[in-house]
Amino acid sequence: MIAPTEILEQRVKNCAVVKTALTEAGKAMTENDLIKATGLALSHLRTAVQMLTDDNVIVREDGSGFGVRATYRLEDITSEIPMPQADHLTDLGRKVEQVLLLVTDRGGKESITNLAVAAYVSREDVVEALGVLHYHQSRLRWTRVGSLLLFQVAPAADEVAA
Repeated sequence: MIAPTEILEQRVKNCAVVKTALTEAGKAMTENDLIKATGLALSHLRTAVQMLTDDNVIVREDGSGFGVRATYRLEDITSEIPMPQADHLTDLGRKVEQVLLLVTDRGGKESITNLAVAAYVSREDVVEALGVLHYHQSRLRWTRVGSLLLFQVAPAADEVAA
């Protein structure tokens, strides 16, 4: 009998193997390519891929050819959320953060456009605030639904302690 902790440890190791294979390839890979690169059984590969997808480490894309159901690539939001100009939230950025905290507290997720409308700021201000939350504070969480990114934010460390 295998202990649940051993199963989880193996799944984490499998995730690391898949992530390494995608990093080394530098491109999207099919399940067959990943099986060849990692040596994992299909069921173990699919479990690892699902865990990495749930954690927003990789993205599943629809296949683009005969017999290709899907491809997987590392998640990269830098094209949509570039490095911000400032390393701290501006007053407008704090408005975006407050709206995002409220949405997150209610269990929701929000897009850039809806954040701009709710906070009464421009899309550029939202992107700047999201950049600070992601690159400088490591508090931004996101989910991809098709090509749409939906965001949540973790509370600041001082808010959690209070």
